[in-house]
Amino acid sequence: RRSEALQDVPIAVSAFSQEALKSSRLDSAANLALQVPNLNYSQQLYGSSNFQIRGIGYSLVTTAGDQGVGVAENYAPIDRARITDAEFYDVERVEVLRGPQGTLFGRNASAGLINIISKAPENTFSAKGEITYGNYDYWRLSGRVTGPVSDSIALALDGVWSKRDGFYKLVDGAGETVGDTNDRDRYFLRGQLLFEPTDALSIRLIADYTYRNEKCCGAIYVDNSVNPYIG
Repeated sequence: RRSEALQDVPIAVSAFSQEALKSSRLDSAANLALQVPNLNYSQQLYGSSNFQIRGIGYSLVTTAGDQGVGVAENYAPIDRARITDAEFYDVERVEVLRGPQGTLFGRNASAGLINIISKAPENTFSAKGEITYGNYDYWRLSGRVTGPVSDSIALALDGVWSKRDGFYKLVDGAGETVGDTNDRDRYFLRGQLLFEPTDALSIRLIADYTYRNEKCCGAIYVDNSVNPYIG
């Protein structure tokens, strides 16, 4: 595997740097469909993601089917990826390759591939954070800390937390509001260790964790006397 200029690669590729993702408001994989030609997205049951490129994708409600559009993080394939649970924060770039992919990324993909490259730890100390507030009592906190441990080891820790009230109301048969849905309550953590003992050898360990506890889309309120509906 080696780096090449997009103009020299005989394949349709859309690539976004961290600056391009931020300026285009592409904070998650689901929003890539707004900027990438021939890419469509929908969320399946059980939290799975259905990406389609040029009409080819994964529409089965099962965990046993094979994805038409592959997903890789730092060139490693992710099977049954719940990529929509994670947010694009401090990634180096995101690549969308349209067209059949061979085993370059660890497995075949008939329609294309979404490749996410995390930003590596740095050998100089730096820290940053952001706070966002919006409608429906929406809060989003994000931050990154990175720096050296020794001359050959560097660490980085990234985190994102977001919470929002639901914007769909659950109403019972009597017209009374009994709750809401489509809220948001999730956080994401990523830790990285970069070990460079020589100029020719680089070892990078990455661990990430995503938490999600939301009432989304298909959620209903169960009552013994009336059948509520979403309004």
